[in-house]
Amino acid sequence: MYPKIRLLKAIVCLLLSSCTFFSQGQDLAADNPFMYYEQAMQAYAAKNYSLYAENLSKVVDPQSKQPALLYQLAGAYTLTGKHKEASTILNKLAAMGLAYPISTDPDFESFRKSALFAQAKKAFDKNVFSKYSSTQAFVISEKDLVLEGITYDAQQEQWFVGSIYKRKIIRLDAQGKASDFTTEGQEGLLGVLGMKVDVANRVLWVCNAALGGDTSGNSAIFKYDLTNQKLLKKYLLPGGQQKQLLNDLVILKNGDVYATNSEAGAVYKIPKATDQLEIFIKPGIFIYPNGIALSPDGSKLYIAHFAGISVADLSKGTSAEMTHPENTTIAGIDGLSVYDNSLIGVQNGVMPQRIIQMHLNPTYNGLTKVDVLEANHPLFEKIPTTGVVVGNAFYFIANSQLRSMDEQGNILPLDQLQETVILKLTLKK
Repeated sequence: MYPKIRLLKAIVCLLLSSCTFFSQGQDLAADNPFMYYEQAMQAYAAKNYSLYAENLSKVVDPQSKQPALLYQLAGAYTLTGKHKEASTILNKLAAMGLAYPISTDPDFESFRKSALFAQAKKAFDKNVFSKYSSTQAFVISEKDLVLEGITYDAQQEQWFVGSIYKRKIIRLDAQGKASDFTTEGQEGLLGVLGMKVDVANRVLWVCNAALGGDTSGNSAIFKYDLTNQKLLKKYLLPGGQQKQLLNDLVILKNGDVYATNSEAGAVYKIPKATDQLEIFIKPGIFIYPNGIALSPDGSKLYIAHFAGISVADLSKGTSAEMTHPENTTIAGIDGLSVYDNSLIGVQNGVMPQRIIQMHLNPTYNGLTKVDVLEANHPLFEKIPTTGVVVGNAFYFIANSQLRSMDEQGNILPLDQLQETVILKLTLKK
């Protein structure tokens, strides 16, 4: 699940080009980007746009690869009459294949009178096109589910999808017929997020968390026996003052499980040998870590976070940011999957939302090319989230309807909701 953009936390990603995550880190100094960003937002609220731009420029520079922060900086420049600087940033974003609403965003009102505006708008307009070749795989008629996670059981040829709103897991057979794998809130199940099937051991691993109107902040991983549907074990993280959100997970060949904790900015581990939940990458290293995947050779973890993808070396205990070609962005990825020598990402944290294929280099720590497979699909208005690779195809939730719930956990009336569609996209090596 990818939230509404929360820039106050996101700036830390800009500081972390490399880190050792098994050792204790140092606290940020008092004079740090968090402080500057908070001051920037206070100045913005007070309409002190000069101070807003001054503080924001201390957080992000025009060479940053984080689209949301770049767009905000362009707005700050516009509000202070620096149209040339704003134009440079907007054209950089357009070169990444992105498009932002400068025609309606009030921060850019004065820029629309500039001669540079037409150039930036034209560049964005080129990216506002629909590109898709996927076909409909399944339609789930129960409208008020708010589905986020999906996985596949190759042995029984069945899919599992998870409901945030109804706090249950649904099973789809090979023809797409739906039935409940669990009932609503069964045995304390919270809003269902990422899931994975351990085919060999006949186990379904499920991330779930307190969402919507549940203010406990709790999160857990549930472990189910696929043979008899029984819950084998709960691995609970109590919320309290620190909200937890175990978001997605991956299973290693040796049976160890790794999971992202988005709210804590951490990665957790359940070693098969101990069967206990423990910290693998300490809290605060990442900002909203989300999708997670294992490299083709099994030596590295790919961790999608607010500003990009980090590569964690499992043997060395180090991590570094994934390198990628210029004029591309790998920020804002929700679901992350491995296919052959590439990564498939559901990129719902940028505009336009899209599905991308990221081709890995021979050492699996960088990208050689990023291809846009789908963009601006009509269903994406309701937010694509995660997917699963099955053979040479990628099955993904196209219209999760995440924005159909408010912070109190209320959902829109049924006549304003859609049936959830699972799309199938044929992949190329």
